[in-house]
Amino acid sequence: MSGQLFVGIPPEDGVTDRLWPMRTVALSDDSTQLEQLLGFGRAPDGELYVIGDSGVYLLAQAG
Repeated sequence: MSGQLFVGIPPEDGVTDRLWPMRTVALSDDSTQLEQLLGFGRAPDGELYVIGDSGVYLLAQAG
């Protein structure tokens, strides 16, 4: 594997003007799948997007 994926954990007190605690996310040994993920972005209205080799995807809440 040639990289790591990190996730930020929002503080429980709701204060977001400081660095969030971070941890690594376990990845599978099939690193060829990771090449498709290029980045993440957030729109001014708060919507979260994932950018990959095949396009841009809006993440929506399940349900």
